[in-house]
Amino acid sequence: MVFDPAENTDLWMQRLKTYQSWDPQRYLLKFPADVCTAEQLRCYPKARRKFPTLHTDGMAYTRLALEQSSGEAAALFKSSLITGASLIDLTGGLGMDSLAFSRVANHVYYVEPVRQPYLLARRNHTLWGAANISWHACDAREALHTLPGCDWAYIDPSRRHQDRRSFLLSDCEPDVTAMWDELRSHSRNIMVKLSPLYDLKALDRELPGLTRILVVSVQGEVKEILALSESTRAVTEPEVHAVCLPGPVQFSAQSAVPEVQVPLADVRAMIQTAAPGGPDTGIGKDVFTDGNPIGENTALVVPDAAVIKAGLTDQLAMHFNLKRLNYSTDFLVGRTRFHPGATSYPIENIREYKPRQLKQDLRGLRVHIHPRSFPEDTRMLYRRLGLQMGEDAHLFFTRLEGGIENGLIVIKTGPAIASS
Repeated sequence: MVFDPAENTDLWMQRLKTYQSWDPQRYLLKFPADVCTAEQLRCYPKARRKFPTLHTDGMAYTRLALEQSSGEAAALFKSSLITGASLIDLTGGLGMDSLAFSRVANHVYYVEPVRQPYLLARRNHTLWGAANISWHACDAREALHTLPGCDWAYIDPSRRHQDRRSFLLSDCEPDVTAMWDELRSHSRNIMVKLSPLYDLKALDRELPGLTRILVVSVQGEVKEILALSESTRAVTEPEVHAVCLPGPVQFSAQSAVPEVQVPLADVRAMIQTAAPGGPDTGIGKDVFTDGNPIGENTALVVPDAAVIKAGLTDQLAMHFNLKRLNYSTDFLVGRTRFHPGATSYPIENIREYKPRQLKQDLRGLRVHIHPRSFPEDTRMLYRRLGLQMGEDAHLFFTRLEGGIENGLIVIKTGPAIASS
């Protein structure tokens, strides 16, 4: 059933206000025919979190449209990239990207062939008073043939097979690769939004002429990849950037970056060798590379997910004078302080992974567990060590090739200093 928010508006808005604290299932027991208001009861809590300033009461959603929409932080960041008088949003959906673009462009053409999101977007844009948005119920190809050329074209293709972790743009709808020449003829600049799962190495082959690739994370989670073709930039190959929101913090790969790793001997010296069953006392006066005792001024630095996805860990390391712990992970080590684009954890000790002794030493602690390049996953480690999740400490499990007998180490840290 298609929910038209323009129908019975006063009724569902009044009921939503009256029963806003009710569980949707309880509401349906009282009003079994009113699935529209029940849907808003489900959506409004998430919408308020996802769009803290773009949401206003009276807007309408469906769970699917809300799930597929960009969050506010990412939408506003994309609007900051736009210059020019006009933009065409070829995959309008719920319309939150169009709403953000309407704040900076003189006119936005919203395009959406599916009736349900089209009705929701039109309602929400009108409620916001976005008079510079026009709505077009057609698909992307038809819009390119019937609507005037623009300064920017924005397109967000969706995967046809959601269960595949690896995919190409030609596997998406609409197929941007088949439309690429039309897009470049229609608009001076193009922005393509891609899933975080997309392989960056395939982009330059699938979309020739790109100028920038932006990997965008929000609070440490990669939300989208933006591929830009800009008429005002002349590059031989696209520049890759990591954008960490909020902030934003941005790193790019414009020059070759030497890889630096912590000397293996220094890591060996950091490994705790407590007697079996002994207290978890830490390294004490064992010295790390810069002469600072472990636990006093040395931190494990974990780059933001956008930095890792963009392949810019070494760029960040060089910028902040950090060193890699190993080459099998993106763990870095350096002085204890805030590093934009990363999260720092003060190191308390580093020890060999010996489950029986570790279980005894950590008994009663509530911890966060982070395995990287490690043979056991998070769930297995919690179970094997008899630990529960909590804020007492962070445990990082990784592999140190050639470092110790079994190659496996555990890094115990305090709470995070700060995140990007």
